[in-house]
Amino acid sequence: MPRSSAPSVRAALLRRRLLTLLAALPLLLLGVSACGGAAEERPSAPTSGAEESATPTESPSPTSIEATRAGDDAETGDPTEPEDGADGSTTPDDAPAPGSTELTTLWVDDSWTIEEREDDPCAFGAAVSPYSEQDDVFTCGATADSLLACMLEEGDTAVCITNPLERTAMRFDSPTARDALDAGLEVEGEPIPMTVELADGALCATVSHDHDTHWDGKFSWYRCEDGSELLTDEDITHTFDEGDPWTVQRSVDTGAPEETTVAVVAFAGV
Repeated sequence: MPRSSAPSVRAALLRRRLLTLLAALPLLLLGVSACGGAAEERPSAPTSGAEESATPTESPSPTSIEATRAGDDAETGDPTEPEDGADGSTTPDDAPAPGSTELTTLWVDDSWTIEEREDDPCAFGAAVSPYSEQDDVFTCGATADSLLACMLEEGDTAVCITNPLERTAMRFDSPTARDALDAGLEVEGEPIPMTVELADGALCATVSHDHDTHWDGKFSWYRCEDGSELLTDEDITHTFDEGDPWTVQRSVDTGAPEETTVAVVAFAGV
């Protein structure tokens, strides 16, 4: 090809590219317009409520959890805690019902005054004490000895209650009492209280004999710390009405007796 024809060829190529570009221009403008319409059709921004719901929830701190639990317990209580009573209170299984008489035991301890005795007042035998529910609690000696309830300590040593209100006792050696216990003592009748506490707190204890004069010729086998006495028409076993609670006829200044509630009944023993 002649050298002079080269420019004409390049000019022809440029014209062809320009025509191709002009032909494609409407399509490019249409695409741009379509993209702009899609952008205008995007949904509007969420409302403030949507913004709050879209915000990630922060995990509660340990302090806020404990505070919530404390508040729940204060208002409704912990459902995992057992309740012993209808009101949620706890009561020992062996506690007496309100208004009932409590039955308990009484025995010598280090706070008592103990007299040491050289002879053996039980030398003529021993019997089960009427003031105890235990068959190893015995009585012996003369009435004046007031050995109301005795128990054996180590070996043949016996300790006996002589005055439960004044908390006095007696100690002595008694091989005879040991032999009697080893052979077995016969129980006679129902046990009777050694001491009782009345509803007003007065303490009363049994006496070994009754030589006093009482209201309307009645008898009294129990004296109280405040000077009052418990009366009965017959022997000591009829002193108490063992209902629920126990009651007794109480006389003040040898006057007419009034029915009185017994709060606590104590038998000799451990």
